Amino acid sequence: ATNCGFIPGCKWYGQQGPSGADAAKPRVPAALEELGAAREPGAGCTGDGTPTQNPNCGFNPSRSGCTWSPGCNWDGESHFDGWCSGSLSCVYTSSPKVCKRSGCTWIHSKKPVNMTAEREMDMAGARAAQAADEAVRQTAPCQGGGGAFENPWCKYIEPQAQCMITPGCNFQGKSSFGGWCNGSSPLCAGQPASSMCAALSGCEWIPEGAQGASGNITAAPGAAVASAATPAAAPAMSAEPSDSAAPSPQAKATDAAPSVSSGKVLVQGTVEVATQDASAHPYSCAGDGTPTENPNCAMNPSRSGCTWSPGCNWNGESHFGGWCSGSSSCVYTSGQQSCSEMPGCTWKPALRPLNMTAEREADAADAARTAEQIKAANDAMQAVALCKGDGTPAENPYCKFIPDATNCGFIPGCKWYGQQGPSGADAAKPRVPAALEELGAAREPGAGCTGDGTPTQ
Repeated sequence: ATNCGFIPGCKWYGQQGPSGADAAKPRVPAALEELGAAREPGAGCTGDGTPTQNPNCGFNPSRSGCTWSPGCNWDGESHFDGWCSGSLSCVYTSSPKVCKRSGCTWIHSKKPVNMTAEREMDMAGARAAQAADEAVRQTAPCQGGGGAFENPWCKYIEPQAQCMITPGCNFQGKSSFGGWCNGSSPLCAGQPASSMCAALSGCEWIPEGAQGASGNITAAPGAAVASAATPAAAPAMSAEPSDSAAPSPQAKATDAAPSVSSGKVLVQGTVEVATQDASAHPYSCAGDGTPTENPNCAMNPSRSGCTWSPGCNWNGESHFGGWCSGSSSCVYTSGQQSCSEMPGCTWKPALRPLNMTAEREADAADAARTAEQIKAANDAMQAVALCKGDGTPAENPYCKFIPDATNCGFIPGCKWYGQQGPSGADAAKPRVPAALEELGAAREPGAGCTGDGTPTQ
């Protein structure tokens, strides 16, 4: 009933199907009744109120998710300063110009977005989600390695066998891989072998049976939630000059990447900005420095990715020639003209022209570093894998990541070589997983699924 109530065009009629008065009056799922009862009168996400309104609005429990959805509003508030009304094709339009050009009617917001209330509600939702996540973590026999970058799905895996064959997870301290990988990188938890774990910077292999190797071994259960909710501060840009002021001579002359010292970053060679840990977060991508800046900028490690992102700049450089500043709806605008036409938005010119040479060099260095990490991880996995491809350049590249014999036997191009690895006669004759042998022995003669009976079936 709950899922039925959330699907546009669907009605719930109970167990017997529609008949009589029941057919004319669809039931409201209990989950929706509780949601409606808890909501303040007049508050909530709605469409434009017409028969052709966006049908998804009424089921959106997130205030910011609602105000960022075309055709929807939260008690009259919208980040698009209104919504488009008319036919079904109108309500998914977020621009007044496009709306009017399509023969639709633009309805202006009843009031400005209350950013304080919106952030408070988002934070309350996040706290509720963290509390629910923590409640599961406290009782789950399957756990991750602990910390902000542990495998977040471990605690939701109930079968012991499935938990133990999932990288980064352990069932009451036990793992089919003999341990799990943990560390300060999101790549750590996905490594199923100690050699692969060691090939990645910031990762550590936790052997099964090690002291304290049960459940979350690197942090208390709540620590992961706390650290995930409070990321390390990113290096900030130097104070942006006024529109009339020109960049300093040092800023014009200096075009090198920011130098990183212990806990501090030198931006454009002139301004020293303290950070929580510069060596762990040495990015130079920043937003416009206001409370409503693009929050994704500071977490972008790619120089070209940053300069091509609206609202972001790499040490004052941008492919758009600047960035749009103002409300939270301004910072995702990439064009100067579009920015100038939006109420309350101001275009900030880039502090200096793009250094394409430095950008290409940074991209090449990023690509080389990524390729080295991938090759090291692949080589390490190939050395310890019991499931392998045929050894040719065109082999199935995923075989080595399959940890168990049964799944390996089902994947085309993969062979299972047992505990000793391929050598001699064993290499020429791959082993048949025990589960498949038992399946074959238990099958009645002539029954079951077969191929065409030839050697190439």
